[in-house]
Formats: sequence, C-alpha cells, structure tokens
Amino acid sequence: MNRDEAQRCIHLGKVALASGDKEKAERLFKKSLHLHPTTEAESYLAQLSNTTHTPKPAQKIPTPQTQPAPQANYTKDQEQACQTIMRKTDYYEILGISRSGTPADIKKAYRALALKLHPDKNQAPSASEAFKKINKAFACLSDEVKRRTYDQTGQETVPGIEMNTNFGGDSEFAEHVFREFFGESFFFPSQGFHRVYRTGNNSQRRSRPEPADNNVRVPFMQLLPIMILLFFSLGSNLLSSPEPFSFHMTPTYSLKRVTENYGIEYFMEPSYAKSLTVNDRSKLERTVERDYLGYLEQTCEVQKRKKNQLLQKANYYKGKTGQQYRDYADSLDMSTCETYISMKSGVK
Repeated sequence: MNRDEAQRCIHLGKVALASGDKEKAERLFKKSLHLHPTTEAESYLAQLSNTTHTPKPAQKIPTPQTQPAPQANYTKDQEQACQTIMRKTDYYEILGISRSGTPADIKKAYRALALKLHPDKNQAPSASEAFKKINKAFACLSDEVKRRTYDQTGQETVPGIEMNTNFGGDSEFAEHVFREFFGESFFFPSQGFHRVYRTGNNSQRRSRPEPADNNVRVPFMQLLPIMILLFFSLGSNLLSSPEPFSFHMTPTYSLKRVTENYGIEYFMEPSYAKSLTVNDRSKLERTVERDYLGYLEQTCEVQKRKKNQLLQKANYYKGKTGQQYRDYADSLDMSTCETYISMKSGVK
C-alpha cells in the first residue's frame, strides 16, 4: 500500500516538476521516500538539490513619503508682536499708551495695532488672541464711563452689574469693534480688501471726514426700540382729537379694541368710544390699520437693510468668517416683512 502511494507521489512530483513548481515537487519526492524508499525518488531529490534556485525578488514595500512641512505664511516678527501683546494684562500697556493718554492717542494706537494684528493680515498662531485683547482694551478705554471705572477699580465694569451684549464670543466682539472703528466704507474698498491694511498716507483717507466723537457712537439697532416707542407715542398724540386711539394702554386710552379685518389691537378713550357710530368706528379702524401698516413698513425696511448688509459681508469674506455672516443673516427674524406684505394688499 505504501509502495503504491509512494509511486503516486513520484508521479505527482514529476508533474509538478514539469510545470515548474519545484517546491511542490520536492515535497512530493520527500513524501515518497518517507512512505517507501526508492532510487527514483532519491535521484529526483538530488537533482533538485543541485539546481540553483533563483530567489524571488523581495517585494519592495513602498515607504510613505514624508509630506513637506507646511510653509509658514507669517514672519517671526509678526508672531513676536502677538506674543508681546499676549504677555500684557493692563489695557494701557496693551495699547502702548500712558494712563494720561488722550482719546486721540487711544485711537491712533489702536489703529496701528489693529491693522497689524487682524487675522486676515497676520496669520501667526497667536494673532487671533492678540487681536481680541487689543479690541477689548480699546472698547474699554475709548468709552469714558468704562475708562473711569477701569482707572478706579482695574475693571471695566462695576462688580455685580451685568452688561448686556449681543455678541456670541470674543472673536465676534473683536470683529465688531474693528468694523465700528474703521467703518463700513473702509471694509468695502473698490480696489480690494488689501487696502484695509495700507498704513501709509492716503489722500483719499485723509479727505474722509472723521466722526465728531466716536465715543458716542451708538448702533442703530439699539435705537430701534426707542424709535418704536416714539412712533406709538406720536400716533397717540396725533390722534388725540377727531379719532383718538393708541397702540398701547394708558390711563387715558384704557378701552381695548381689535380691528375687524386684521385683528390689530388698539386702545381708545371709553367716553369717545361710546359716541362712535358703526360708520365712525369703521373709519377709525381703517386709520388704525394704515398707521399700523406704516409701522410695519418702517420696521421691515430696517430688517431688510440689516440682512442685506450681512449678506454683502458674507459674499465679501471667505471661509469661516463669511459663513458666520451668512448664518447670522439667515437667522434674522423677517416676520414683520411677511406681515407687512400680507396686509399691504388689503389695507385701503
């Protein structure tokens, strides 16, 4: 039995040898000798052992190429200037002015630092944080009340009094201060953004009139609630004679009414309401709706103007800054405009 199997292994070994698989043939001849020694198997093994085997070339494993280190797009001087700002904590030292510095000194120092450290100009690792610090220092020292508080307490706000802010973080606040200082026309030059960072003399810039007092600059949107209240008060005062009404309740206008067509709430003098006929009330409600429509139109224009400004900035800036402006524009409440459009077609 072993002899037959040994012969079969020799036969298979010959077949493997003929096909060029010498390793398989060698295994089969050895197995044949193990089962039943024969001169034929020994002869083939001797032949294979004397044959010079050409080793297969080792597969070359590709070595990962070392990526070249990204080239720094900032200078050592730029990073050093940022680090100098980062080591300081006193607002006067951050801006590089004395405590007796005038408002003009503060503005001059801030202008030079802001143009040097803005992240769009200075891409050093510490530029963003340094930019936040100079803007925070300027926002404090350029405000007379905050500066006085800072000089007395070392803080820009009185402990225990919370300051309202509409900004999502230090970065957004820093950009806001920068835009408020340089102005929108400075942010949208006709020949490109690089002009923002031009520090040399510029005849066009010199001819631009400076605001009378930047310290009293108040964002328009902060005045909007006051304007709305004035509008309501004006409406009440103007209508004090033939058809008195108000959009808010007062001791005089204490009777609440709602227009029949659009459900607009208004208030009347109780004595005057009693004297109105059905026709008089219908005319009064049309007046209420027209006045309310005018209020909606003004508010809508403010909302659209603000959104357009944000979208302009979103289109102008690139990357993360542009996307932040676009997200902010998309998040604005435009419901007043929708109400105005729906009412405009119906009010006569």
